[in-house]
Amino acid sequence: MLGEDPFGDPHRPSDARIELATYPEAIVLTSLFASRYWQNHPQVPTEAAQRLNIAPHQLQLHEIVAPVTEKGP
Repeated sequence: MLGEDPFGDPHRPSDARIELATYPEAIVLTSLFASRYWQNHPQVPTEAAQRLNIAPHQLQLHEIVAPVTEKGP
Protein backbone atom coordinates (compact mmCIF):
# COMPACT_ATOMS: atom_id res chain seq x y z
CA MET A 1 0.00 0.00 0.00
CA LEU A 2 1.30 3.44 -0.88
CA GLY A 3 1.83 6.13 1.73
CA GLU A 4 0.29 9.56 1.64
CA ASP A 5 1.34 11.72 -1.30
CA PRO A 6 3.41 14.61 0.13
CA PHE A 7 2.52 16.70 -2.94
CA GLY A 8 -1.19 15.83 -2.83
CA ASP A 9 -4.01 18.25 -2.10
CA PRO A 10 -3.91 18.99 1.65
CA HIS A 11 -7.58 20.00 1.55
CA ARG A 12 -8.79 16.79 -0.06
CA PRO A 13 -11.62 15.31 2.02
CA SER A 14 -11.24 11.90 3.60
CA ASP A 15 -12.49 8.81 1.75
CA ALA A 16 -15.48 8.63 4.12
CA ARG A 17 -16.49 12.21 3.26
CA ILE A 18 -16.10 11.51 -0.44
CA GLU A 19 -18.41 8.49 -0.06
CA LEU A 20 -21.06 10.66 1.64
CA ALA A 21 -20.82 13.27 -1.10
CA THR A 22 -21.04 10.57 -3.76
CA TYR A 23 -23.86 8.66 -2.05
CA PRO A 24 -26.03 11.21 -0.17
CA GLU A 25 -28.72 8.57 0.29
CA ALA A 26 -26.45 7.09 2.96
CA ILE A 27 -27.23 10.10 5.16
CA VAL A 28 -30.96 9.78 4.54
CA LEU A 29 -31.01 6.08 5.39
CA THR A 30 -28.67 6.44 8.38
CA SER A 31 -30.93 9.04 9.96
CA LEU A 32 -33.91 6.75 9.39
CA PHE A 33 -32.25 3.66 10.85
CA ALA A 34 -30.87 5.62 13.83
CA SER A 35 -34.26 7.03 14.80
CA ARG A 36 -35.79 5.36 17.86
CA TYR A 37 -39.27 5.93 16.40
CA TRP A 38 -38.53 3.78 13.36
CA GLN A 39 -36.73 0.93 15.16
CA ASN A 40 -38.70 -2.29 14.60
CA HIS A 41 -41.41 -0.31 12.76
CA PRO A 42 -43.13 -2.31 9.99
CA GLN A 43 -43.25 0.70 7.65
CA VAL A 44 -39.48 1.31 7.48
CA PRO A 45 -39.24 0.27 3.80
CA THR A 46 -42.13 2.56 2.86
CA GLU A 47 -40.63 5.47 4.79
CA ALA A 48 -37.20 4.86 3.25
CA ALA A 49 -38.69 4.90 -0.25
CA GLN A 50 -40.54 8.13 0.52
CA ARG A 51 -37.37 9.80 1.84
CA LEU A 52 -35.45 8.71 -1.26
CA ASN A 53 -38.32 9.92 -3.48
CA ILE A 54 -38.82 6.57 -5.19
CA ALA A 55 -41.70 4.12 -5.40
CA PRO A 56 -41.72 1.53 -2.57
CA HIS A 57 -41.55 -1.34 -5.06
CA GLN A 58 -38.24 0.06 -6.40
CA LEU A 59 -36.59 -0.23 -3.00
CA GLN A 60 -34.71 -3.46 -2.29
CA LEU A 61 -34.59 -2.66 1.42
CA HIS A 62 -36.60 -5.52 2.88
CA GLU A 63 -33.72 -7.97 2.48
CA ILE A 64 -31.46 -5.61 4.43
CA VAL A 65 -33.85 -4.42 7.15
CA ALA A 66 -35.86 -7.58 7.86
CA PRO A 67 -33.03 -9.62 9.42
CA VAL A 68 -32.06 -6.68 11.63
CA THR A 69 -35.58 -5.84 12.80
CA GLU A 70 -36.55 -9.47 13.37
CA LYS A 71 -33.69 -9.96 15.83
CA GLY A 72 -34.92 -7.15 18.07
CA PRO A 73 -33.12 -5.85 21.15
